[in-house]
Amino acid sequence: MMRRPLIKTLLYGVITLGVVGFLYELINKPTSLLRTIGFTVLFLVIFYVFFNYILRPGQSGQQSKEYIRAVKQSKSRLRERTQKQADVRSLKKSKRPNKLQTMKKRKETQLTVIEGKKGKKKIGPFSRKRGTSQVPAKSAHVL
Repeated sequence: MMRRPLIKTLLYGVITLGVVGFLYELINKPTSLLRTIGFTVLFLVIFYVFFNYILRPGQSGQQSKEYIRAVKQSKSRLRERTQKQADVRSLKKSKRPNKLQTMKKRKETQLTVIEGKKGKKKIGPFSRKRGTSQVPAKSAHVL
């Protein structure tokens, strides 16, 4: 249970040291701070360009046109489907009988009992009956 406050304390300590270091650099060496920030931004831009354009190239023009056409088709199909469902719902609501009629129509369900093998004894570690303890008899070893 002490782990959570320890992690929180360490996190606050690291953040505090970072703020103190930032203020120290800002007061004593502002040019070094600006250079560090510039290199960080440059590195992030290079990483972004490398990741988006080299590792994962964009789709070609033909592929993007086909994709846009497929998206439009799926949207139109979805729109048609939802309109049909709305029409069916409105028809069902208008034809819906009241609750008393539906309760009268329902039948009692037929339940069947499936008999198991109650008389057979099982052999194994989990075959014990509740409330009884089966302790194996001690065997006498003769030396």
